[in-house]
Amino acid sequence: MGKRRKLRVFEAFAGIGAQASALERMNIDYEIVGISDWFIDAIECYAAIHCDDVDIEIPQDIKEVNEYLSKFTFSATSVKPTKLKSLSEDQKRDLYRANKKANNYGSITEISGRDMPSTDLLVYSFPCQDLSTGGLGKGMGWRDALSPRHHTPAHPIHPPFEKSVQPVLLTAGNKHLPAAKAIQNI
Repeated sequence: MGKRRKLRVFEAFAGIGAQASALERMNIDYEIVGISDWFIDAIECYAAIHCDDVDIEIPQDIKEVNEYLSKFTFSATSVKPTKLKSLSEDQKRDLYRANKKANNYGSITEISGRDMPSTDLLVYSFPCQDLSTGGLGKGMGWRDALSPRHHTPAHPIHPPFEKSVQPVLLTAGNKHLPAAKAIQNI
């Protein structure tokens, strides 16, 4: 019997990496080939938790850091975009390091399926602030473009991923999920 290769996983709406942690706890032989997130704190946490063994050299010239970061949309609040000029040089260097370590492709709204890495499994959760009582609390489906009900094989994330990707919706245990506003669009 030949050696099995690792399951190649892309983690969308990655946050701190709950899906990666779940795969780890289930002893699944996998590798995260990329993530998607725009929330700065989450990207930095993800890199610290899951990418400790990855070394990234940060350019000395802040212009190089700015040029790289300007290719992405980031948020300091997880709700609204943040202008890079509002971040200090140290914050930019930290974000550069974390984004590279985590192999972050950026906001899911800006990713083209053609630019995705070769993937066996796409895992994602809807943005948690949709259900969070501390966040927006508007329930699932209020952001039509990001709603999981729109990300099915018949309506894939824009534009279509490779046919080899098996989209799976993984949701964290959230006591607010059964709430009327949350459940109406499932």
